Amino acid sequence: MDAFSTLDAQDWAVLVFSLTILGVVAGFMAGLLGVGGGIILVPGLLFIFQALGFGSDSLIHVCVGTSLALILPNGLMSSRAHWKKGAVDFGVVKIFGIGILV
Repeated sequence: MDAFSTLDAQDWAVLVFSLTILGVVAGFMAGLLGVGGGIILVPGLLFIFQALGFGSDSLIHVCVGTSLALILPNGLMSSRAHWKKGAVDFGVVKIFGIGILV
């Protein structure tokens, strides 16, 4: 995005601080209630970007896409942690995996 080149040092500090707080809140809510991405991150990102002056017709799509892009690494890290604890039944994984690919 070319809009990031227009940010000064104070706007960058506000952006980093806001995204950090948003991440902490989303992580806490995900751990506490199992919610985060769609309920916390998307409106939070939209508010932060609009407050910094990013306004476009595709801004909501950027926020939703960012939330969806976080699902893959989060799922992979969670799967790896369960696999290390021996809590993965690969028979079930194969059945679901085939269904997901189809």
